Amino acid sequence: MSHPFTQLTEKRTVVLLVGSRFIRAGFAGEAVPEIQSSTSDSTWIPTQNTIYVSGSGNHALDHRRNIKSTHLTPLHLHSTDLHRRRWLWSYDMLAVANSQHQNYFDAISRHLERLLYDIYTDELLVDPKSCQVIVVDPVLFPTPLKSILTEALLHRLHAHSVVYLPEPVLSCIAAGTRNALVVDLGWHNFTVTPVYDLRIIHNGLKSTNRAGMRLHYEMVDALGESDFGAIESLITEVCYCDELGSERPSAPEDSETFSTRLGVSIPNHLRHLVLEKFMFPETETPDDEEHSLLDIISEALDTLPIDVRATLSSSIVFTGGLANIPGLRTRILREMRGRKPGEVAAISGLGPWAGASMYSNYVARPHKTMEVRRDKYLEAVGSYPMPDWLENIYRNPILE
Repeated sequence: MSHPFTQLTEKRTVVLLVGSRFIRAGFAGEAVPEIQSSTSDSTWIPTQNTIYVSGSGNHALDHRRNIKSTHLTPLHLHSTDLHRRRWLWSYDMLAVANSQHQNYFDAISRHLERLLYDIYTDELLVDPKSCQVIVVDPVLFPTPLKSILTEALLHRLHAHSVVYLPEPVLSCIAAGTRNALVVDLGWHNFTVTPVYDLRIIHNGLKSTNRAGMRLHYEMVDALGESDFGAIESLITEVCYCDELGSERPSAPEDSETFSTRLGVSIPNHLRHLVLEKFMFPETETPDDEEHSLLDIISEALDTLPIDVRATLSSSIVFTGGLANIPGLRTRILREMRGRKPGEVAAISGLGPWAGASMYSNYVARPHKTMEVRRDKYLEAVGSYPMPDWLENIYRNPILE
């Protein structure tokens, strides 16, 4: 049986989650996306087994060396990786200016168009002209980048329409709740978004730049390895978080190594040490944009009205790529219980893509403030205002 969107509009509905590192795409009503495609321009292929060796010393990260050391600083590597488009979006305009790429936005526009075209023709096997698109909209997604995405879908690929739905609300729908504190562990930012009655409480929104990209280059600095794919492989396949943290008795440094399926090896103690020092720093950071995740969760709860704090602190929804690291969510909850009185608990969710799929499968037509139709977009000749969830902070177009 076809879903209501198809019945009323005779258009297939495609759900897109366009992140910095991956694009997830599939059809409305499906439980999981049809495709998860990397946004990187190149694929890392290991040529030989690599072993990272830490030197002597009391501190596991002191006096480190690597048999493939490149003598490049993480700052130089960041600029190089940005220039090579290891990730799709960049929220840092200063980094874009330093990337020595004269037409950065034109370049990512062409790259995004090619990625989306390949997804439609090779994976989804549908003509973009016959589809309307539901896009998962991150709360801090810059308007210029949203314009690039809209241009690619409506002008270049000729999609029928684009609907932007706020990511935290979709995460709540996928978790089966109307109220939650949505913690997004993303690439550019960690964001904490309070949602009550499927409405974003905008003055409680908190974010930090200590996110996935910073962790990547912390790992580069710790291991002395410059290969982007190798570091990402280590973070996603090897790293874990010690659930007990400082409560675990100290143990001698483990000299054993752990190998991934790609032939990359790392000393066992580094599998959790770098992550824990990054996620749970012992000293406070003075910069407001570089607070730890625990700090911004605490700040978000403190700014909420007192009558909703208990509800949201007991309904934390984790999302984002780093949320899949073993032990990390348990450790965050343990640390937060030591900071906040009352119940601190998490609820499981299927992720924002699944939330968008559920929403578009059961709602006959999206609210007009959230939809961009191709005919009206082309008539505006580049001056069409992009939808923004902030326009609806005093109402709930999701349920209207």
